[in-house]
Amino acid sequence: TAAHFLAMAIECLRQAQAPEATVQELHKQLRSWQESSLEEMKSTHHETDISKAVEAARKHVQGKNLTEAILAFALGHPLSKPKLLRERVIVSAKKFPLSHLFGTVHMANDGRVIGHKPPVIDLYKGGNEDAMEAEMFSQAKMIDWPLRVSAYVDPCRFEIQQEHRPSLRDLAFLVERNPFIPPGHEVLFLRGIHAGFQGDMMLCVHILIPQVEESIRHVLQRQGVVTSTLDSRLVQKERSLNELL
Repeated sequence: TAAHFLAMAIECLRQAQAPEATVQELHKQLRSWQESSLEEMKSTHHETDISKAVEAARKHVQGKNLTEAILAFALGHPLSKPKLLRERVIVSAKKFPLSHLFGTVHMANDGRVIGHKPPVIDLYKGGNEDAMEAEMFSQAKMIDWPLRVSAYVDPCRFEIQQEHRPSLRDLAFLVERNPFIPPGHEVLFLRGIHAGFQGDMMLCVHILIPQVEESIRHVLQRQGVVTSTLDSRLVQKERSLNELL
């Protein structure tokens, strides 16, 4: 509570053009309180038996050659469907209206506020479309995607790795003449994919996340989209992933 009101006070001081030194000092105090607030929080969890889904995933890629197994892996699980997510949020709001009357604050692991999710139900305006979309993303992030990783992606990956032990050369077909991969970036994609199959997710994401941004830029450029800026000094900088999206 103290951190919340101190943040509001800092914003008021900024609008009132208070001395920068005062604002900075209070911001340091805010960060200290935010870090301390984490000690007051507790985690919750819910256990679900996914053993049948895991076994089905492993059988889905068993007994195939490497190319067929990877293709089955890639296409064997449907993407998240916005329509179904929306229906789930609506049903949940009807069953548990109280939990949807309040907004949510998203915090980093050091206590910083990094986002706000408005309440789905607005007592004065009825439904809130922005809040509905935010809740859909939240449920996909907290429920659908982690479950897909645990019940499908990881079992398939493990089974392919155990059965085929793919090398960099074995996986090269995934990056050769691939229109999503910018010329010259094939080796980086290949190293990231190979690390993923081996279960080294730290190396995998470290390599692939920047490459995906470059790929999106590459695809847009091929469609005639200008992906860079031009400032008053005639300097052209590439737009970040957030700006591209």
